[in-house]
Amino acid sequence: MKVRTGFVSNSSSSSFMCNLCGAEGSGWDAYPAQFGWATCENWHNICTCCLEEGDNNINVTSDVVDDPDEGPLLKKEKCPVCQMKNVDKTIEAKLLRKLFQMSTDEQIFSLLKKRGVSTYEELKEFLK
Repeated sequence: MKVRTGFVSNSSSSSFMCNLCGAEGSGWDAYPAQFGWATCENWHNICTCCLEEGDNNINVTSDVVDDPDEGPLLKKEKCPVCQMKNVDKTIEAKLLRKLFQMSTDEQIFSLLKKRGVSTYEELKEFLK
């Protein structure tokens, strides 16, 4: 299965995902800025809620650089993903697999079963 990250366009419909919380945006010929989202120089998308939350302290007016081809982009020095303040949700699973040296689903399921998690309902409860 292909995982969509960042800005994805298919003919005239577009969809994108917040790299911090996983929120999705989409529309015809849409781009993140139309929804009040910010996109950084490394193409991390940040939704309106995440821009305003916590100590992100992002000002979408003053914390941007102008790209001649793409328009205003959030400075990477202000991006919570680039500055390793928040984990990029689009690579979270890959990161955890690497950290715990688990390359197969079977390894993950084996570990979960050792913790008493063997059904989807138990997994949802475990993740609370």
